[in-house]
Amino acid sequence: MVVSGPRRRHGALSCAASLLEGTAANFRVTTRYTIGKLASNGTHHRDESGKSPPPAHTARNAAKFNARSIRRLIARRIDRSSLADEILASMRLLGHIQTITRYPVKSMAGVALRSARLDWNGLAGDRRFGVHRLGDNDGFPWISASRLPELLLYKPCEFSDSTEELLPTKVCTPSGTLFDILGDELRSDISNKLGFDVELMKLKHGIFDDSPISLIANKTISHVCENAGVAVDPSRFRANIVVDLIDPFPFAEDEWIGSVIRFGKQAAIYATKRDLRCKMIGLDPASASYQPALLKSAVELNENHAGVYGTAISTGSIEIGDEVMLCSSGQ
Repeated sequence: MVVSGPRRRHGALSCAASLLEGTAANFRVTTRYTIGKLASNGTHHRDESGKSPPPAHTARNAAKFNARSIRRLIARRIDRSSLADEILASMRLLGHIQTITRYPVKSMAGVALRSARLDWNGLAGDRRFGVHRLGDNDGFPWISASRLPELLLYKPCEFSDSTEELLPTKVCTPSGTLFDILGDELRSDISNKLGFDVELMKLKHGIFDDSPISLIANKTISHVCENAGVAVDPSRFRANIVVDLIDPFPFAEDEWIGSVIRFGKQAAIYATKRDLRCKMIGLDPASASYQPALLKSAVELNENHAGVYGTAISTGSIEIGDEVMLCSSGQ
């Protein structure tokens, strides 16, 4: 659906604002953080199956996009209005935000939200904790549900407002016992199930498979699930944002790579790459049982990809029902 008239012009101005105001800040903050983290600790950029993309892949994408955008804007002396004219030609309404979910602890249960803050490090409070294997020096010490499926049944709870991100202070185990999130009891509980020592760790900037934001279209979810003969369940895909598309074609997200996607009035991301799926989508979030048909379906239908990753170029609040706009990437 193409947006027209004053509403379309307003949307283009908003996208232009996101690009002009966000790229410079993101160049200083997001790219510097990503490159620094990869250099000092590349562990959290592997996917949940333990496979790793080429080192600094995301950082290079963000750096190239932002540096190129800034050089272009300076060289051409483009102001917000003229950039909006450029964006008008390709801007279109994709749909609306259907669900927003954050996962305070990597591989544990998610928390559905009505609204959230999209920051440089993803959704506020997303994947800020992880289960870390002690003494593991192979470069990827994080334990995921691919290794221990029962992790999906652990539920972060009792959130504290002492921090801006509203982080959990406790975790409810599958048996219903409450443990402090960084306490010895929870550490021992998970260690006993794995057969080796672990600890819960908190990382200020989060522990991500690739880029800090993941999103997927509702039609992609239903297509993969229905093809596998499994009930449609968005929580299997563990995306931060599910988009209710106006044109409901599966795997439409593949066409978003290299583009700017705006949510609501201010927040925007740059879509970096397709989301390569692993065993996780085959795990039932309610029981942790494994159904291999889901992964086989993704492989059969779209080369094992479903959804996309993105990195923020403009921060702001998002909420269910917000318009999702596809804007020019400036490439």
